[in-house]
Amino acid sequence: MIDDDSAVADGGEPTEPAKPRPPYSGRPVARARQAKAQELIERLVAEGHVRIADPDDDEVAEWRRVVNYAKRHGLEPTGKRIEKVPYGGPGLELFLAEGPIPTRGVSGRRRSEGRLPSPHGWDACIRWWLRSKTTRVGW
Repeated sequence: MIDDDSAVADGGEPTEPAKPRPPYSGRPVARARQAKAQELIERLVAEGHVRIADPDDDEVAEWRRVVNYAKRHGLEPTGKRIEKVPYGGPGLELFLAEGPIPTRGVSGRRRSEGRLPSPHGWDACIRWWLRSKTTRVGW
C-alpha cells in the first residue's frame, strides 16, 4: 500500500519513493527556536533578566515557546531555572531564579501534598458518586 502523499494522479506507482520527513530538531522552526533559546540563555546569564515591554500577543506567545523549548531541552544553567512574570501591564520579564522548581521535590516529580482531591472527606465523595450513579443514564 502506498502513502497518500506519494500517490500519483493516474493511480500508478510513483517514480521515486517519498522522502521521509526530517526529525523535529532538523526543521527550520525548531532550529530557529533553538537559536533563540540559546541567545536568551546567554542574555540571562550576562544581564540577569530580560524585559520585553509592550509586546503583542504573538510576540508573548513566541517568547513563551522559546522559554519552554529551553526548559524541555535542558538549556538552563545548572542550579537555575527560567521564570517568566508579567511586567508593566502587557509586558513580560524573564529572569534566572536559583534552585529547582518550587512545586517539585528533589527527584523532579511533583510533590504529593497528601490531600484529598476534594475539600470534603471521602465519605462525602462516595455519597455524591453513589447518588450520581442512580440519576445518570449509561452508568
